[in-house]
Amino acid sequence: MTTTVPLSETDPIPANKMLKFTREFAGSGPVEIQLSEDRLISFPEGILAFQDCTVFGLTRFPLAEESPILFLQCVNDPKIGFMVADPDILGLPLAAEDREKALEETKMSPSDTQFLCMLSTHPFGDGMALTANLKAPLLIDSVKREGRQHILLNPDYTTQHKL
Repeated sequence: MTTTVPLSETDPIPANKMLKFTREFAGSGPVEIQLSEDRLISFPEGILAFQDCTVFGLTRFPLAEESPILFLQCVNDPKIGFMVADPDILGLPLAAEDREKALEETKMSPSDTQFLCMLSTHPFGDGMALTANLKAPLLIDSVKREGRQHILLNPDYTTQHKL
């Protein structure tokens, strides 16, 4: 069962409990990202190639509030952030047996854990292509507020699955 990571509280969060970051996205100029201190996610092992990035906040993607794309902002290195999305919402193929094996290997709770894929853009023809890393999804336990990146051994998955 997939659960969703709560993105906001129902009660307003006091300003002193908010972390604010300014990011620039292609063509947008500066955008403020706000994260609630009590909703941060710990990645004890970091993320591949970013092992020093161990604390993140998850929020809606700036400038696209209705999009299924979320933004994972690193707190301990604010210049680092990743576009992420639930593979189910994007219709991406992560087999049930691969999910079960990942949950078993990471010892994460099936009822509390959400799978997210990291997204990236790449030049393609005259424009850009959006790809998803299906090979190494993020698993986020929304109750423990802990995340892990896990490499799936299924050879059908790539790090640049074109969307």
